[in-house]
Amino acid sequence: MCATGQNMELFKRLRATAGQGPNYVGPSCDSFLTLADGWVNNAGDGSYGTPSYSMAHGHCLLEGRIKGDMVSGGGTLTTLPVECWPMRKLIFSKALYNGPIHVDVNQYGEVSYHTDTSAEGSISLSGIIFSAPSDGKRFLPTVGVWYSDNTAFGDATFYMTSGFCLVEARLRGGSFAAGEQLATLPEGCRPTKRLSFSVNHQKLEWLGTAPAPAAPIPVPTLVEVTLSSIFLVPDESNAVRLDLQNGWSHYGGDYGKAKYVLMDNICVLQGMIKDGAQNVLIAQLPEACRPKANRLIFNMNLQDFSARVDVLSNGEMYFMNTESWTTTWLSQA
Repeated sequence: MCATGQNMELFKRLRATAGQGPNYVGPSCDSFLTLADGWVNNAGDGSYGTPSYSMAHGHCLLEGRIKGDMVSGGGTLTTLPVECWPMRKLIFSKALYNGPIHVDVNQYGEVSYHTDTSAEGSISLSGIIFSAPSDGKRFLPTVGVWYSDNTAFGDATFYMTSGFCLVEARLRGGSFAAGEQLATLPEGCRPTKRLSFSVNHQKLEWLGTAPAPAAPIPVPTLVEVTLSSIFLVPDESNAVRLDLQNGWSHYGGDYGKAKYVLMDNICVLQGMIKDGAQNVLIAQLPEACRPKANRLIFNMNLQDFSARVDVLSNGEMYFMNTESWTTTWLSQA
């Protein structure tokens, strides 16, 4: 927790509200802001300090003074890290050298100013404070013409909690051209390698980040896709490589090696494998990573088809395919 400069008294009040007493403010630290092009620190004689942000009990606080060339209509000042994203667009009236200015913070952490004139000026960010949910839930930044289908499915969001990243989203508006980007996960919610997921596309399934299929997948008139099956572990530092059998091998390249991660009694497999046979043992998970049930059945990505993978109580994994298949790879995400 940071408690610096002009926000010290506010931190004391937040700590007192949390029951830790008004004199306990936590360790002193600075998390400096990265300013957008054209904007620099305006510390003057040093009394204003360096533009920074701080976190305390689910609140994000900004402080400091910056200067730059403002243009009519406005522009971006800085982008906050994901832990400092609010859950809605917020508007603040901030001090300008000759009067107030309109400063916004949107749900993706973008801090911007809005003005009707073009001039050089200094803007004080001190006093910007807002709630940043501690449950790890944030809005998912979509790309291009894709947008959140929130009529019945709620807003497109992702969660970062206990070392996991979970996406909950139904998007509409784009196309299914090969390689088209849907959204961008922020730092802290990104895998260390490329992962491929099987996701719902109306009555069909569309296979997320997989290489382009040999034949086009039929696309309904209304283009929409559900991303709610995307669940990943961004940090693979404690991951263990799968010991593959019966001709199966790690795909490599951008997809790296198939591994498992055990966190909070949850076992997560990530990666892609190739060149194995049907209805044979793929690998055996260690005892700590085995299900309690006799058999669990998973729906995995098999390029333009789905694949059934069973995991038994002894940790054995089987590729249970009875149809012919044209690809050589199988996703374990």
